[in-house]
Amino acid sequence: MSAFAGQSVVITGAARGIGHALAVALADAGADVIGVDLNTEPLADTAAAVQAAGRAFYGYACDVSDGSAVQAFADRLRAEGQPVDVLIANAGVLSSGRFIEAPMAHWQRLIEVNLLGVMHCCHALLPLLAAEGGGRILAMASVAGKVGTPGMTAYAASKHGVVGFCEALRSELQLTQTPVTVQWVCPAMVQTQMTTGVERSALVPLATSEATAAAVLRTLQTDRAETFIPRWTALLFRILPGLFPSLTRRLSRSDRTTQGWLDACKRYPDPS
Repeated sequence: MSAFAGQSVVITGAARGIGHALAVALADAGADVIGVDLNTEPLADTAAAVQAAGRAFYGYACDVSDGSAVQAFADRLRAEGQPVDVLIANAGVLSSGRFIEAPMAHWQRLIEVNLLGVMHCCHALLPLLAAEGGGRILAMASVAGKVGTPGMTAYAASKHGVVGFCEALRSELQLTQTPVTVQWVCPAMVQTQMTTGVERSALVPLATSEATAAAVLRTLQTDRAETFIPRWTALLFRILPGLFPSLTRRLSRSDRTTQGWLDACKRYPDPS
């Protein structure tokens, strides 16, 4: 039997990149997919791939940064009798460049999508997950949520927030004996439109969306709280900062990838 046979999985940001790869991998593993993106039209390719694997796909339009819209989405699932076994909070945007060179409204929008979007989804869908008697939440964080990098100030803030929120929520649900497990993954760089054209060093590996999705599925089959992708980057982004914080900061400032983010000056077009 497939690992996720018969389960229903909500994936935000399911139209492209990691979200699309997650939907395909989960369908191959036996899950039905509830895909969420800003509009339903871009979900067509994901829907076709999931259905080609013999699983059901349900597409919904929702801006995860809008708490009322997320709650309306959750209410609709409840009204339609749609169970939810897993929530993967994947939707996010990425911007880079010098903090002072973009208006605060730009950085605020990034925080609203990347951090508040995760919180809105968890708040609205937790009752549905708990009703299934053993749901899971997995949030896509980042190594930027462990180490602050020049050129990625607001993005690092949002992902540090995701890690802190998930860690606290996991402990809270355990303490209150709520049958929902919270996990988060911290990829290094993933080959998506977000990272196109960014120069990097050997210290920051570039993974495919498919490899990242495979690592997420492996994580969901464990009780591990935090997973680094690839696993060996835990040495750089979890162990090294704790043991040698000054060295970590020097490496961060001097690494070629840092200059790559500053030079790329990425500006998100929309969540992906």
